[in-house]
Amino acid sequence: MLQPESYQLDQLRQMRRTLRVSLEEAAAALGINRETFRKIELGAPGQRQFTEEERAALLAYLRERQAERAAEDTVQEQMHAARKRAGFSLADAGAVLGTVGEGYRTREAGLKPITGAELALLARAYKRPLRECFPAYQPTPGEQALARQLRESGEWRA
Repeated sequence: MLQPESYQLDQLRQMRRTLRVSLEEAAAALGINRETFRKIELGAPGQRQFTEEERAALLAYLRERQAERAAEDTVQEQMHAARKRAGFSLADAGAVLGTVGEGYRTREAGLKPITGAELALLARAYKRPLRECFPAYQPTPGEQALARQLRESGEWRA
């Protein structure tokens, strides 16, 4: 297995682009601003380089996104199966999410990301628990933090 320090900037950049991780998202993962990240990634003259810690953190983040991307295929398959099981058309499912059928189709096809909140809306419309409809879905750290805050405030119960 390659170690973080063996990854060159062009390999990390290509991996980031392949996984469709934006400059903003990657910069946030490292705790630096977007413009600084962009200049480092491009190897701009006079710009500092990623530290070993930043390179390792970026690689770890990209590998995590890669694992999530692999699970997304399964979530999309589950979205299709759950919709069919519930007897919903693309337009019906789109209406649940506040979009048209084509907007829903892009999510089901994996062309547009689906959020945990959207999956929860679909599960509610299908009258099934979220985990039953979409067992492959893994909440993002942000979604987990939000759920924890809502539970602690008493505004939401699982």
